[in-house]
Amino acid sequence: MRIGSLLFGTLLLLPFASANAAEVFVAYIYGFKTSSPATGAATFTLRDDLSAIDYVITFQDLSSPEYLAHVHRSTDDQIVLPLPLGMPKIGTWTSPSAEAIAQLRSEQLYVNIHSEFYPTGEISGTLKEQLTPVESKTWGAIKALYR
Repeated sequence: MRIGSLLFGTLLLLPFASANAAEVFVAYIYGFKTSSPATGAATFTLRDDLSAIDYVITFQDLSSPEYLAHVHRSTDDQIVLPLPLGMPKIGTWTSPSAEAIAQLRSEQLYVNIHSEFYPTGEISGTLKEQLTPVESKTWGAIKALYR
């Protein structure tokens, strides 16, 4: 039940974060490398002009206090964006490099939340492009073709 509430709450923020966005990327964060019951979700919204990436990250049930959080590059585990401590994490990645944007688009970036009990990372998840729903006007036009 808590997972559903957490994901639903994060998805509620999606329309607001993506109102002026070209692309939205989502990560479902969990302890696939650990035995942690913690879960979370991250939404990263790339602005149309590529000048910034807005993010919202939520999580729950860490086994111990959070002490680090960041976005890693999956090819070499280098940190590309340090994240603030606490929950929720709401912020903006200003002036991301063209290389970072390319890595985001090719699913080479992941969110990692570290805790005292799991110092190498308790929960993590790869950012993947979120398909945005088709506007109702478009769907209505398609349905009209088959009437």
